[in-house]
Amino acid sequence: MSILVVTGASGAGKTAAVQALAARNLPGVRCFYFDSIGVPSADTMEREYGGGDAWQAWATQQWLTRIGALAALPDGVRVAVLDGQTRPSLVVGLTGSVPRCDVGVILLDCAADVRHARLRGPRQQPELATDQMDDWAAYLRGEAATLKLPVIDTTALGPDQVADRLEAVIRRNGDTVPNASVTASRVRCPGPGCRGTMMPETRDGITVDRCERCRGLWFDARELDQWLARSLPADAPPTEGRIPRRGRGTRQCPHCVETLETAGWSGLVLDRCPNCRGLFVEAHEIAQMEAGGLPDERVDFERRLRNALHAAGYALLSADLILLLLLRFLRRS
Repeated sequence: MSILVVTGASGAGKTAAVQALAARNLPGVRCFYFDSIGVPSADTMEREYGGGDAWQAWATQQWLTRIGALAALPDGVRVAVLDGQTRPSLVVGLTGSVPRCDVGVILLDCAADVRHARLRGPRQQPELATDQMDDWAAYLRGEAATLKLPVIDTTALGPDQVADRLEAVIRRNGDTVPNASVTASRVRCPGPGCRGTMMPETRDGITVDRCERCRGLWFDARELDQWLARSLPADAPPTEGRIPRRGRGTRQCPHCVETLETAGWSGLVLDRCPNCRGLFVEAHEIAQMEAGGLPDERVDFERRLRNALHAAGYALLSADLILLLLLRFLRRS
């Protein structure tokens, strides 16, 4: 089965075109809509997922997994079309986690003045006709160019005309999608000094990638929480949302084109992709997390501050006194 993700900025005509395609009832073609699962508020995204990007990564993976499960059903679905405003590189980064499926992306784009007119007119969403949306559209065009994805210019096209082009893509490619070559089930390990191959491994129904050489693990967004669920108390808060960003790293995400960030604490430093929100955890690090969970953020902060004061030339007793005064001030503010 093939999954064709139709993406684009608001006002590009994604939903109207996919709805027009669905109305044709093409044999073996089924359409899905990203936002039908609901879009949480910004506060909820930040609190429960760690931000909008992390929620988008989680929701994209949920959709691909849900649609991919149809491949095992004898209901005749050959091509699933997903309307969703998501990063192409994010989709590409998640293709390896959808077995038995080719995954492709098509970008719908249009001129900025046409997008603004659509949003202010038929869509009645003038709040989306902004410079930020124009920037988002430009970002998507850049990703499409980098990944060599097909682009449909909808500037002078109506929904039925865009649906004609989507139908032509589906008919021309049969059971595959035009950029299915981006799918990769074998990826290189991003571990330090390791160029091993990462292979799928399943535990308790969770499939991750483990390096056959260094034994490090790659977790897609939210998979680390699922992996640690049996090791941590039932009332423990989600792990991934508590891992702080440290800085920009040097290695590349095994799925995306992004440079990994470092994340974690002084005694537990992980590598996280800022795009697909995947995490690379070395073998000894996952063992540490399974044995004792995450470091106590407050204790770790106090230890690092004490060490910094001591390194700056303060005697240990003076450093402790300054630390105590600082903590009292922070708790009152």
